[in-house]
Amino acid sequence: AITSSKKSNKLTDKKSGEKNKLVGLLISKKIIWGLVIVFVLSLIYLGFYRQVRSQNIYNQEILTQVSEKKAQAEEALIYRDEEKANLLLQEALNELQKMNKKSKRWGPKYEETRQEVAVLINEINDIFEVEMNKIGSLSMDETADSKQFLIKNGELFVILSNGKVYRLNMNSQNLEKYYENANLQLMAFFEESLDKIVLENGNNFYWHKEDGSSELLNITLASDSEIIDMQTYGNRLYYLDKNKGIYRISSLTSANPQVTVWYNDDLELIKQFRKVIIDGNIWTVNGRVFKFFRGERESFELSNLLNGELGKNIEIDTQRDWNNLYILDKDKSRLVVSDKNGIVVKQVLNEKIKQVSRFVINDDQTKAWLLIDKEVWEIEL
Repeated sequence: AITSSKKSNKLTDKKSGEKNKLVGLLISKKIIWGLVIVFVLSLIYLGFYRQVRSQNIYNQEILTQVSEKKAQAEEALIYRDEEKANLLLQEALNELQKMNKKSKRWGPKYEETRQEVAVLINEINDIFEVEMNKIGSLSMDETADSKQFLIKNGELFVILSNGKVYRLNMNSQNLEKYYENANLQLMAFFEESLDKIVLENGNNFYWHKEDGSSELLNITLASDSEIIDMQTYGNRLYYLDKNKGIYRISSLTSANPQVTVWYNDDLELIKQFRKVIIDGNIWTVNGRVFKFFRGERESFELSNLLNGELGKNIEIDTQRDWNNLYILDKDKSRLVVSDKNGIVVKQVLNEKIKQVSRFVINDDQTKAWLLIDKEVWEIEL
């Protein structure tokens, strides 16, 4: 019995020893695997650290190069070499694009440096951020949409779709009712007087004189004519018929006015116009600026335009004796000033320009007046 008990104990000890050996082996394997994992993670971290360090060195080198080009550009400006300065700054911007802009560390530095370079480019090329100030508003009870935004003798007029015409009182900063005609469609002032031509429903043209009298003009148009804009030039009236083309009415206030086609070569193009501006040429827009002279379309392209091409949503303004053309680019929130050969001379920027529905330039070209909803805003030029 004692012998049997000893054998049983030896067997138990043997099994326990084997179990302990197995447990020890498993622990050893876990330790080995743990060390392997730590080693692998260390390699990954080391690789990541090297990559980050390399990226940091790379980004810093870019900033150094950009800073050097910026300094060279500023030096070029001392000698009035704007062409060289522009080239250097554009190179700086191109170099800056290679940075990791999404990095928490480098993203802010990228944006700060980009802004510094952009401001310098803008200053060289007469591109300015400007303030926009509210100078007047319609009554909140007025719900009609605007149809025209006109200037005459330094005064601003807003024509609404309900036939009401408001004039801006600069002192009270209110738009006060100037004229009302339920049949009013469009209005155009004469250049040399306060006389105006009023287009009423049924394509009837009335001559409203300064003395308060009015006269129905002897003008007959086709029943399907759809006039969407008009402007006087001397004793002539030019109007844009959406379906037929641009027309001219000569001897406007005589007993027998003469209506002639001025341009109708491309009716599909004309259908997309909504305004005509006349200074001897006729200007209009359709995602780009179009120039017409003596009934023929002429080439017109902008040159020296920075900050990208014009957007699709643009308006224009100019007058007979002005050297400049004013292009409101709503998509890019800017007002572009060019001469009439297309050379851009200035740009002014303001985010509110995106909201503008209509605009005009005042007579001495020192201010832009802009309509946003029921409010008139002003930009100093």
